[in-house]
Amino acid sequence: MNVVLIGLSGSGKSSVGRALAQRLGWVFVDTDREIEREAGRRIHEIFDIEGEAGFRRRETDMLLRVLREGRQVVSLGAGAVVDPANRARLATGNLVVLLEAEVDTLLARLETDQEKEPRPMLASGDPRERLCALKAVRDPIYHAVAAFRVLTEGKEIADIVATIATQVDAAAASPQGWTGGER
Repeated sequence: MNVVLIGLSGSGKSSVGRALAQRLGWVFVDTDREIEREAGRRIHEIFDIEGEAGFRRRETDMLLRVLREGRQVVSLGAGAVVDPANRARLATGNLVVLLEAEVDTLLARLETDQEKEPRPMLASGDPRERLCALKAVRDPIYHAVAAFRVLTEGKEIADIVATIATQVDAAAASPQGWTGGER
């Protein structure tokens, strides 16, 4: 039904997601952008006003609504998979793809983006230490949820999209569909 891109901030979910949706002729949905549109505020403002718990409630509500539709490429917020209920929702009818890169690459990507899009989960303390801590906690969860992973390190978006599109075609042709096979 959907391709859901997961991974840490800076892994390329939005950039790859837009390009993949275009290639497949599907709709692209960035859950963080949809939350911002709906709330009328930026993610960091939601964190400031409602705290992480308030943001996570919004994120879960958005995920529920988004997954009702099909033929979408969904860029999922980096922390959404921490919630076991969200992981269960992703397990049915979705091809979940983990985008990965080294911490230094993620930091370099985020640094160029930080002015226009502050990342609340990296706002306190040393960003490198914080990102390493998030990676340590989230990597096992990402790996458990993803059908497969793509290393984005040093790759062009077009190459990443081609890799995922091949998997989408294979999953669509499989008798088990999206949920068949080993994760």
